[in-house]
Amino acid sequence: MDTVLRVGPGQVPNVQARQVPKLLGGVKLSRFMELPEDEFRKLVKEIEEDPLFKRLLCSPRPQEKIIKYSRFPRVELPRQFYELRESVVPSENSFDPESLPGQREEIVSLIRKVGPEKFKQYFLYGESDMSPKELAERCQLSVQEVQKISSFMDEFSIHSEFYFPSTIRSGSKISYHKIASIEKGDQDELIIGCFSPDLARGKYTIDYGRLGQLQGEGIFGQQEMEKISKLLRSLELINIRKNVIYQILQWIVEVQRRYLESGDPQELKPFSQKELAVQIGVNPSLVCRALQNRSIETPLGHERPLKFFLPSKKEVRKELIRQIWKEERPLSDEQIRIELKEKFGLFVSRRTVNDCRRELKLS
Repeated sequence: MDTVLRVGPGQVPNVQARQVPKLLGGVKLSRFMELPEDEFRKLVKEIEEDPLFKRLLCSPRPQEKIIKYSRFPRVELPRQFYELRESVVPSENSFDPESLPGQREEIVSLIRKVGPEKFKQYFLYGESDMSPKELAERCQLSVQEVQKISSFMDEFSIHSEFYFPSTIRSGSKISYHKIASIEKGDQDELIIGCFSPDLARGKYTIDYGRLGQLQGEGIFGQQEMEKISKLLRSLELINIRKNVIYQILQWIVEVQRRYLESGDPQELKPFSQKELAVQIGVNPSLVCRALQNRSIETPLGHERPLKFFLPSKKEVRKELIRQIWKEERPLSDEQIRIELKEKFGLFVSRRTVNDCRRELKLS
């Protein structure tokens, strides 16, 4: 059954892919989780271009700022973003590919000129309400160069899969979206490098207490409050999708760290979708939809579907048996059972070994 989620006393908006959400009685959140990445980014871009959103985010009157970005821990843009390598192969659905090589080189040059910290502060995280002219002076750029970086970020937010396309090729018609790269940080910790600037910016933090005060002071009229209410419900729905995907990535990093660092399939731990759903606190069907057609790149440069990191106990047993068979075949079921116990501390029956071996067609 699809998950129906409601936020607060009101109802969650019913989100359509190419338009600002219309608030109805409720929404099947699972369908929203299934929105393709490019459609979701178009939706976010449309909402963030709404003058009302901009007013509540960066109004010249500080008391009206009730929205801000709150970054997820250990999340950045990937290092590859600052390279935008020429070796990247355009995807079939790329946008205006002929104009991008020159544009890419120019943008990388401008970003390096600004420096990574100022780039993040002013162009990625939107931590300033300065005008293009003020930004140009702060970053020692021309107004035209500031506008070029801003325009590029708008396009990149929607079409990041062009720059970092999936390399997974399957016999089916499944098309994967590579959403992140897991990277080693300065302190040897694992960092989530999100290819989408939307996820790298984090979630929206909304000061409902301050909004109530402004309403009481008459700063916002009734009609404005109705529009604000619809906008905030839309932002909350976006927050839910972002938060679920972030927590999936974070739990993969936490549970499968040894595999991510070694690339050895024997290091994969059993971690089912149901267990993940319990940890996140959502319905398993929602996790299932969040995993669909999404992949990440490991620190060793291997791209894997998200589902790869959530093997069942049986799948882990079969992988270990496959490895044992590959190294020491032929072995009897009893010998394999002993190997599993002595090498991996895995206690299984001979019958279980036999079932797994038959499924693997090892004889």
